[in-house]
Amino acid sequence: MVAVVNMNTSSHPMSSDAHQIPKKQYSAFIRLQNELDNLRFG
Repeated sequence: MVAVVNMNTSSHPMSSDAHQIPKKQYSAFIRLQNELDNLRFG
């Protein structure tokens, strides 16, 4: 799965799904995305 994450875009497909994720899992999800961004962009 290729996921492009843009936190500035509220219309991003993931945004609607994110609201259904419990806050604790959501914060972990955000950390995961940040780690992926660090790996991708250095």
